Amino acid sequence: MTAVAALRREKMFIGGDWVESADGRTFDVETPAKRGRVIAQVPRSGAADVDRAVRAAAAAFPAWRAVAPRDRGRMLLRIADDLEAAVEDLARTVASETGNAMRTQSRPEAKTTADLFRYFGGLGGEIKGETIPLGEAMFSYTRREPLGVVAAIVPWNVPILISAWKVAPALLTGNTVVLKPSANAPLSVLALARICERHLPKGVLNVVTGTGEEVGTPLAEHPLVAKISFTGNTETGKAILRLAADRIIPVTLELGGKSPQILFPDADDERTAEGVIAAFSGADLAGDWAGSMPCAWPVTEDIKMPPHFPLTSDVARYQGDGVAVVVAESRALAKDAAELVEVEYEPLDAIATQEERVVAEAGDVAPAEVLP
Repeated sequence: MTAVAALRREKMFIGGDWVESADGRTFDVETPAKRGRVIAQVPRSGAADVDRAVRAAAAAFPAWRAVAPRDRGRMLLRIADDLEAAVEDLARTVASETGNAMRTQSRPEAKTTADLFRYFGGLGGEIKGETIPLGEAMFSYTRREPLGVVAAIVPWNVPILISAWKVAPALLTGNTVVLKPSANAPLSVLALARICERHLPKGVLNVVTGTGEEVGTPLAEHPLVAKISFTGNTETGKAILRLAADRIIPVTLELGGKSPQILFPDADDERTAEGVIAAFSGADLAGDWAGSMPCAWPVTEDIKMPPHFPLTSDVARYQGDGVAVVVAESRALAKDAAELVEVEYEPLDAIATQEERVVAEAGDVAPAEVLP
């Protein structure tokens, strides 16, 4: 039976209002800190909700594009101030829904989200065209114009930072946005929307929650969407590119990047575990978010999972001889990793029970500690 603790009921943000889905459906958001523990219920949207959000963004676009870029930048700066003041709350929300460690991931993500809004807010006076010297008899110039409604689709692993990458520059340049967070991690994105709501006109930013099939696809193929920005798996990216090609609209894709590591039974367990953890830390310091990278670990009768290996909440494994366990932070990521290394997905409860004592090696707060 699914456990429910401190359950809260969320709404999504469309046209400046916090609303339920058109048909009233919801879905559960679980924490990776404890299997089956539900921390929120969120609207499960469909095509009708997507249409409502896109039309709200399209209606807001003419007035928003007419706002001077410097004034749009000032709004982003005010959002940045509020994000900075809410860093700790945002970080705890991110940790509760993703399992990311507070000190090394969730808190830096929240801080960097504020920094991104501040950076793009400061660029408000730099949106300029060019004059082109074509001769004394001709005056030629260029101007930069917004596209219209931008569909932004983000993954679960770094939810508010990737949202900021997409939303802040789009808003600064006069576009309106329909943002779809991952169904596995929508809560921090909704918290981001609450902060943005204080400073933006209605309809400029909209957040629609739900699954990729029920929300992402209708959003990508909506005729009023002028650009798509997607971060996620490669196959979905290909499908989005095909949809965009039918209408010849620009697309930005950030695909793959799960960095699976395949280890075989003759590997030195302790040295390998230390090396993989060190690689995670190095990637984190380099600006890549280490917690989003699974690795594969060999499983035979003689080889066991090292007890200090970080963040195990679900796994996938080979079904044949010799194989591998793919360790990941969430069931969704385990499935993604399984596809990447061409293994069949299957939960392994004997290993997954380690989640009860998971504390990320460099983190000062375990996911279980941030829950209500």
